[in-house]
Amino acid sequence: MYTEELKNGGFMSSKLLLSALLLIILISQVQSQQFTWLERISPVTTSLNCVDGIGWWQPTWFWMCGNNGVILKTRDYGASIINQTGNGVPVNVTLMAVAVFDTNTIVTAGFRNDTAFVYRTTNGGTNWILNITQPGGYINAIMRREPTIGISAQKGFMAGNPVAGRWSLWRTTNSGTTWDSTGRYLPRAGTESGYPRSLFYADTMVWIGTNNARLYRSTNDGNTWSAQIVSGETGPSALLFRNWFSGNYYGTFAGTQTKQQTTNSGQNWSNEPYTLLGTGRITALVGHDGGVLDDLYADEWYLRNDNKVYHRFAAVWQPQYTAPSGNFNDISQANQNTYFIAVRDNGGISYCNCQIWGAVSNTGGVIPDEFLLKQNYPNPFNPATAISFSIPKSSSVSIKIYNAIGAEIEIIVNKELNRGNYEITWDASKYPSGVYYNRVEAGEYRSTKKMVLVK
Repeated sequence: MYTEELKNGGFMSSKLLLSALLLIILISQVQSQQFTWLERISPVTTSLNCVDGIGWWQPTWFWMCGNNGVILKTRDYGASIINQTGNGVPVNVTLMAVAVFDTNTIVTAGFRNDTAFVYRTTNGGTNWILNITQPGGYINAIMRREPTIGISAQKGFMAGNPVAGRWSLWRTTNSGTTWDSTGRYLPRAGTESGYPRSLFYADTMVWIGTNNARLYRSTNDGNTWSAQIVSGETGPSALLFRNWFSGNYYGTFAGTQTKQQTTNSGQNWSNEPYTLLGTGRITALVGHDGGVLDDLYADEWYLRNDNKVYHRFAAVWQPQYTAPSGNFNDISQANQNTYFIAVRDNGGISYCNCQIWGAVSNTGGVIPDEFLLKQNYPNPFNPATAISFSIPKSSSVSIKIYNAIGAEIEIIVNKELNRGNYEITWDASKYPSGVYYNRVEAGEYRSTKKMVLVK
């Protein structure tokens, strides 16, 4: 008995020691992370109120919208920006929400005086068609359903402030061609209303934040709702959920005073043990999970309508970026890992390749005199593999990952690098077993290697 207790105690001590060492390592990592935020040249000076990005299985696009009917898009993370203002959206409409369903299909919403308007394009913004008009309305948010393997990307949800005593709730199953509010009855409590971007839609679950110290939750695509009273908070103004085992969701919401978390899809909430930075209401929240070390290794970013982007990694919150002018309104990521664009109230646009699992690093060694892409190692691999390459001069380098049929699924490097030898780890835990290819482009150099993921 005594021996067994010693063994158990020793085992527990080892686990605690390992956890402590891991925490130290992760904290040292966050202190050494050098995320590069870049200012983009914006074609407008009016307020940009919303941004949405889409990537993963198709080309990466970001769409931005704002006051005076402004609509912008970029294919290269803001290096070049196309202004599509005036292609069917009146310049006297203030746009507050945008959702990208695919490369060509985008829905945006806004208001003029006391009327809400929803517009849709199916040709990449060349023309916009009026989709919905609602007198007395105000659209808070539109969200394409969070993509999940086997789930249609054509589904989306739209939420607006209450009209005539009921919340304005719509769902689409065809990328916004039609919107259905039938049966989605949620009565207004008192004089409550919502916040811009305070909506999240994943699988069949929908969450909506309010300024009434409550969160509304639906588990059946918005057909029925339950209200949750939020203690110590005026109301959730930003929401973020991450897919986790068997449809259960880890999530978080933020308001003015607190940030709270759930591990059971929002059935219960508790205050996060982290000290928030800045003042005022949190207006936007994005992030990605950390696999088996979810709470410890998860990355999150939030905005407070000031000039800073706040970031948490390994239990440490810190201001990650300060804009040269203007205050941030919204931030979006093109996929769940790396690429971010944040927009400001003076038309400012900021971009970050905020890679965590796959940060490119200089490995030193003999200075190369030629371009070279080495075979990834290990290969076959599960779930991560190292990709090494050399560049003999400063170059703009991109490494893209393609699936077996040649579709681009991820860009893991897209930045200027000095002469040297480099390595980056690609984490393929989100992808199925199969053949993949990594392709490097640096100056005039092009090279592709075959990789095999076996789970």
